[in-house]
Amino acid sequence: MNKTRDRARKALATIRIVNGAAALFAPRLVAKILGVDPDTSPAVLYVLRMFGVRTLVIGMELLVSEGDHLEDALRVGI
Repeated sequence: MNKTRDRARKALATIRIVNGAAALFAPRLVAKILGVDPDTSPAVLYVLRMFGVRTLVIGMELLVSEGDHLEDALRVGI
């Protein structure tokens, strides 16, 4: 893998991990940033946590995968 592609993969992984962690651990803050009032729409907290976990897993796969699994992770990650 060339340097540019590797840097792009790591940048995407970092973005996914940060966004996923924010959605998982601070869903009220993320909801407010997105313009949703979590008090009137409490279901948004569940949705943010659910997708936060998914986004974290995808980000971690982008960082730790190798070989064929890395190619699969890149397809999913993008």
